[in-house]
Amino acid sequence: MELNTRTSKKMTLLWAAAYSYERLNNKLNLLALIITGKEQEGHKGKRWGLSSIRDKDDTS
Repeated sequence: MELNTRTSKKMTLLWAAAYSYERLNNKLNLLALIITGKEQEGHKGKRWGLSSIRDKDDTS
């Protein structure tokens, strides 16, 4: 019974940490949107305004 209690506490802590990280990440993305005026798109290379630099290189 003690093992289940320990495991349950660890899972609760892990869930709380993941939830806190997700909320922080959402707030940082919102802040970046406010600062740059561009929505962050993730892993497509369009993060932090890199797409506008690449688009300019492709047209020349």
